[in-house]
Amino acid sequence: MRSISRRVSCGFQVNHIGLMLINQHMRLKSVYLSRISLSPDEKWNLSPAVLRTLQRRLLFEVDNPLCLLRQRIVNFIYGKYQVKGLDNFLVIGDVYRRDAIDSLHFPCFHQIEGVRLFTAAELFDGSLKRDPKSLFANDRRTSKKQGQHTKDVAECLIKDLKATLETLCHHIFGIDYDMRWVSADFPFTYPSFELEVYYENRWIEILGCGIIEQDLLRMAGIVDKVGWAFGLGLERLAMILYGISDIRLFWSRDSGFLTQFAGKSPDENFKYMPVSIHPQVLYDLSFWLPEGVGPKEMAAETCDLIRSVGDQLIEQVKITDTFEHPRTKKTSQTYRLVYRSHEETLTKEQVNQVHLKIRQKMVENYGVILR
Repeated sequence: MRSISRRVSCGFQVNHIGLMLINQHMRLKSVYLSRISLSPDEKWNLSPAVLRTLQRRLLFEVDNPLCLLRQRIVNFIYGKYQVKGLDNFLVIGDVYRRDAIDSLHFPCFHQIEGVRLFTAAELFDGSLKRDPKSLFANDRRTSKKQGQHTKDVAECLIKDLKATLETLCHHIFGIDYDMRWVSADFPFTYPSFELEVYYENRWIEILGCGIIEQDLLRMAGIVDKVGWAFGLGLERLAMILYGISDIRLFWSRDSGFLTQFAGKSPDENFKYMPVSIHPQVLYDLSFWLPEGVGPKEMAAETCDLIRSVGDQLIEQVKITDTFEHPRTKKTSQTYRLVYRSHEETLTKEQVNQVHLKIRQKMVENYGVILR
């Protein structure tokens, strides 16, 4: 598996994990992204599903709910911390990656990341004059703090982090939603947390955060400050705020969807009214895995290909069966594909064409044996 991360001139981050085997006729000679021309080579791993999203800039389409929510969060954070300078900042951009296929996931989503740094005087809010305190310690790492931080530092950072994000969520949603903090594990923060909101009878994770690893700050030349960081997905927040049930709708060009957000203020509270509901069409896909490929790796490749071929007609993909033949030791997988369009009722003929192409590409790209 490979990881490609490229920072482009306008500040967007392209992050896509995994190696996708794409036929030559599915590749482009070049991709023009944010004034940079990218030429595919043998290590190229941007799937067609991702390439299609590069033509849109949802964060700057004024009739898109993501644009409204982005500005709402920016207004809140800047209003609270604008005078703090480079010690407090936001980074907003696109994220591209393989993911599950359901109503909450899409190959491209949009994220806001924030950082806040403190000197000792700022963190302890003037109490230094009465009771001098140090930021750093030479202690052991525990479940509640890093070894370099004192107990007081860890407690103050966590308190400020959670209070800031809870206030932000109340600013967005109001106080009618239940929220809870759960422990998490991220590579650049410790301790780390996720904030979940109870929405439509389930808990939905809307952001991750934590105390920035002190070693990272030190490597960046910051030796006299501590801080916290967070990252939140705009789609999850917008789905709850506006009552949008399916993440694919953010990419819709349907005027029935976009006109509901046209001319709205970022601070205006309202709910999206579904234009229409079309029925699902269910198909199964079963095959024997090729030699040397494990079930998890095959699942990642399969979902990526299904999304690339089926595009927004694919609502969900679930593995319904995995088993190993007792004699041949070959592994079989069965996937349930749920097709549904937001714009029309799909006919069996329409779905058959897409499903047949998916089956063909699975054989051509990966050498599976269809069942």
